[in-house]
Amino acid sequence: MKNRLISFLLWLFAVVSWTACSREVPVAESPEEGARQYKVTLSLAGEITGTVDIDQEPLSKAEGGADDLYVINVYSKESAGAANRLYAYGTFDHASGLNLSLDEGYLYEFRVTYIPDAREALNWINDSVYSWQLENYQGTLMNRFVRATSYDDGGFDATAGRIFRKADGLSYYRPHIDRYYGEVTDFDPAVSASVTVNLYRAVFGVRLNITGLTEGSLTFAMADAPDIVVRADSLYTPEVVCQFYYPDRVAEAVADGEEYTENAWTTIEWTNDAGDRTVTLHNYTLTYTRVKRSIFNITLEQGVATKGGVNLQVETEDVLDEEAQSFHGTIPVAAE
Repeated sequence: MKNRLISFLLWLFAVVSWTACSREVPVAESPEEGARQYKVTLSLAGEITGTVDIDQEPLSKAEGGADDLYVINVYSKESAGAANRLYAYGTFDHASGLNLSLDEGYLYEFRVTYIPDAREALNWINDSVYSWQLENYQGTLMNRFVRATSYDDGGFDATAGRIFRKADGLSYYRPHIDRYYGEVTDFDPAVSASVTVNLYRAVFGVRLNITGLTEGSLTFAMADAPDIVVRADSLYTPEVVCQFYYPDRVAEAVADGEEYTENAWTTIEWTNDAGDRTVTLHNYTLTYTRVKRSIFNITLEQGVATKGGVNLQVETEDVLDEEAQSFHGTIPVAAE
């Protein structure tokens, strides 16, 4: 009986080990004793300094501080075109003094994302931040690089788009946050002792100009983003910055001189105070452009219409250098 138990435990251990290994991404091997290494300084530049215009109003970039989050992944490969292997990773709340040692004989790729004011935007617990890729995974703010020994950094993937929001604890691919992304490929530490990664803003803007909302509420719902709900007694103009679904695609588009856009299903609805009558003003895909603000001019007119009907005219117009979507709808009054 004892021998059977031992045999079963050995078999179970082998199965678990094989399953775990089969899901791992290749990791760079540890350097041989006495192997040469290069100390390299990493610098961040691009749109994180200065000002990038979105609409006609400049949005200042954060200078960087203890509330920010930088996620850096470093990959190695034996030659150009070869497969990447995870080499090191780190999470930081600053972008100064970023140094690490790289093994001789390899080319390296750096992937970096930057989220300003992350402590206010993301789900934090003490000094840890929930991953924006894996649910229930809790990553740690390290402020240092860690040499990868296994693919245990899944929650620190700089390219991942899914974000857990502090406001409601839910995850979104288009959260209302500011975010930057950049990468460098085929870096050779034998040629240079420093590498600069240009980070580009991976966001677009949305503003709702609402007229005639005298009762009920209006909901602006974009796929994979938090809803924007405006009530009749609201005294503000909703305006948000949204991260793109694929933030890592922005850097390539900018490098190629292309304008990056994404399509997102967007629904605009009016609901009465009782919550038993809803009118859909728009329910279709729309295109959003990097570092441009889409203006939604929504005019609601209180009037009599057939029950359940809506008189809707959709107009598209350019406002300065922005994109504007104009929605003119009529709220039907229930038949008496």
